[in-house]
Amino acid sequence: MKLQNYLGQSSIDSLKLSFDIDEVDVVNMKLLDHKIKQTINTVTGEVEDETPIQQNSLQHQYENYKIHFAINKNFGLERVVVLLNSKLLEVDYMNGISMSNIESIYAQLMSANIFEISFSDFLSKGQVSDVDIKKDVLFESIEEFDNMTKQLENSTHPSKQSGRGANRFTKSTNKGIQWNIRKKSSYRFPYLKIYHKGIESKHGDNQIFFNHFLDINSISNVVRIEATIKNFSTQGVRYGLKGNSLLELLKMDNSALNEIINHSLITNIEPRIKRAPNKESLKRLTAREEHYLFTIEYMIKDNHSIESIISNITDRMTKKQRYNHKKELTFLYETRVKNEIYETKSRNTAKFFDEIGWF
Repeated sequence: MKLQNYLGQSSIDSLKLSFDIDEVDVVNMKLLDHKIKQTINTVTGEVEDETPIQQNSLQHQYENYKIHFAINKNFGLERVVVLLNSKLLEVDYMNGISMSNIESIYAQLMSANIFEISFSDFLSKGQVSDVDIKKDVLFESIEEFDNMTKQLENSTHPSKQSGRGANRFTKSTNKGIQWNIRKKSSYRFPYLKIYHKGIESKHGDNQIFFNHFLDINSISNVVRIEATIKNFSTQGVRYGLKGNSLLELLKMDNSALNEIINHSLITNIEPRIKRAPNKESLKRLTAREEHYLFTIEYMIKDNHSIESIISNITDRMTKKQRYNHKKELTFLYETRVKNEIYETKSRNTAKFFDEIGWF
């Protein structure tokens, strides 16, 4: 799989899909089982305790990953529920779920022999909720990534409500930042997460899956931004959707999905303030300054410290010359070389912010 297939493109990472139980044929009757463990007083025959063992649910084991099936009973209605995950795409996992690959996902689900439904009914009758939308971009420096999430944390809209606002994580095995809580996500308080996918693929719960189906090195610098539509039937209307069928969701193109991510960004984060260029770095240099700048840059690349560079250049000068030239060399380093290093980092971060849609 080539990087350009998915980088910068918004797609569906996972969703919950449900059907009225009368719309499907349940093949694996274990899905209907409701098992409990009872503690019985053998003297009185009284049932003292009941512990559920299986409540109308199954996990089907695929190769190095599982997909969860269940039956939900609410207000006398029974619905068969399956958690669709882009893991079902296996080697094409990074592309996310879309109209172009939904048929292969359908085939994978049917191969589990849990329930049966026609492909057309699968698209039109399946109702969606808990939709996770993702976008992947490249970001090479882990140090800069930590600085970037700190900047995002500082730009978060203030909130005194429990479970609102930003939660930043900086462990070596888990890096990123999230806003709000997924299970309480709403249009007004959308769940949003930005995390280092490369690190997660090597240290997260699904590392066995990633190692089996993907080239880990190809995603080592990938950062993912993920937004959630919790209650699709309610929130979907706000994004212009006319229904909550799987087909309606899959009709959304990259631009429409990207709008959902953008909404989550601007709802959680203050508008971005862009850094003005340094005035000193725009001034024209004299011939001597150009020569000194070339020398500093060359020796910095050769792993010399600025102190040793200044000492080397001013070694044979008089005390007064050494003082004046040291000031000049230090100024050049601070405004041109050191600032350029900062500017490069700043440009990398700014490019990332542009790519995720924070303006």
